[in-house]
Amino acid sequence: MHLFPTTLVSRPSCTGLLLFFLSILLPWISPLQIAAKPTVFLSQNPTPQKPPHYRGLAVTANNTVWVSGTRGSVLRGKFINADIIQWDTCKTQNPRKDFRDIWALDENTAVAMSIADSAVVIKTTDGGKSWNVVYHDETPGIFLDVIEIDSKTGVGMILGDPLQGHFKSLLTTDYGSSWREIPASDWNVPLDTLSSFFAASGTSLSIISSKANHKKQKFSLTAGFAGGGLKPQFHLIQIAYQPSKNQPTNIRPNQGSSDAINGTNNQSERPKINQKNNPKKNSKDNSKINPSSTAPQRQASSANDAWKISNYPNHGLRMKGGPAWGCYGLTTYQTTKGIAVGGNYAQPTFRGDSTGAIAAYTNDILGPWQAAATPPYGYRSGVCVSAGINKDSLFQLFFKDKNNQCQRFSQAHGELPHTYFYQTNHKKEIPIAICAGTSGTDISFDGGNHWLPLSEERGFNACTWSCNHLILAGNLGKVQSISLREVSNMFQQLNPPSPSR
Repeated sequence: MHLFPTTLVSRPSCTGLLLFFLSILLPWISPLQIAAKPTVFLSQNPTPQKPPHYRGLAVTANNTVWVSGTRGSVLRGKFINADIIQWDTCKTQNPRKDFRDIWALDENTAVAMSIADSAVVIKTTDGGKSWNVVYHDETPGIFLDVIEIDSKTGVGMILGDPLQGHFKSLLTTDYGSSWREIPASDWNVPLDTLSSFFAASGTSLSIISSKANHKKQKFSLTAGFAGGGLKPQFHLIQIAYQPSKNQPTNIRPNQGSSDAINGTNNQSERPKINQKNNPKKNSKDNSKINPSSTAPQRQASSANDAWKISNYPNHGLRMKGGPAWGCYGLTTYQTTKGIAVGGNYAQPTFRGDSTGAIAAYTNDILGPWQAAATPPYGYRSGVCVSAGINKDSLFQLFFKDKNNQCQRFSQAHGELPHTYFYQTNHKKEIPIAICAGTSGTDISFDGGNHWLPLSEERGFNACTWSCNHLILAGNLGKVQSISLREVSNMFQQLNPPSPSR
């Protein structure tokens, strides 16, 4: 029995035929309104065929939802009220591409990244009506994994699997309108601690903070990332970049110089992270840049560019390593905290053993990570953390009664829900962590140390929060939006209350 009510678009109906003819008449977009609650199977092509798989998922500050996946699929969703999302199917002119990740600034601007067979990055500034190619690389063996951009500064990165002995690494300073090679050095050499990334949900890279002074052309980025390897570790770097005054444009992207670093990787030189404020509020931009600029500028690093790349010390994730094992999903929040999830997609019910865990957390990304005391209920590829929620409201929604013993919660935490919320945790607000994978979805109230089952529905790859809604995207066209109240109802079905007598 599915916890999520299911709607399957499979055979013609009056409504279906109407949407079919509308999709022919409209030049670029086919709107569809769906309730936030049901699982919806969406196909970009009206002819009967296997729906696309979705792995790219992004939510903007104004709660516009962007989804990307196979067959060149990109969806844009906007809440038209508290319960209804209107989905637009955007034509990308890349029907054979697998857009594994997507980043978005608002309802108009988004950047989608394809993975392989000539890697392509495209950008729209008109809500998906048209797309410009902003990066294209036909190097044999190229495989891009993840894209992330700071919406406050326009500074961001793309990371991909190793090519010619180094991870593919690109930098943008203009909201994804142009990309340049980050010089290869010791920082992006494959090691036992990181031999590959997983393009499973677009969450193996997290931007901690960034700064941009477009007038002086000075940029910096602090980012953390993790993936697969024999001994998976969390890697943290800081990149400082200043382009030369005569920066060449329209250069093939695989012609970047590896000799452009001014300075060396130095683990003893530890760049400072502001640990008091949220990095998104910290980001500084002293001049204006138009994030809607989409002129395709494929740039390579000039030998006169000034680069400085510094490593923080790596820290083990205590996760099981080996082929296809490691960290598939990573998030950092409240500047210094982090959660990692993963496992092995080929063993979807494995929860960890003496050889390694499938989830980890830290309260200080500059320090060690700990294996989750109560792991998720199998392989998980995506992870997200909500904003802080009022503790009283959260407890009332999920547990209702102070005498609720909730056996699963009590066994995992070693204390009653009320004791944890009001004696162990002294915060006025508590964020909710969610992790999703092909075998189910889990929830944590303590930053990833203890995970409890939220849903047994299979097939989801990625998750994120949009205000008070959990958004899930997955295989066979599955996209779902669930309100916080519905999340609490789902939680209570798998974690029933056990009131004291």
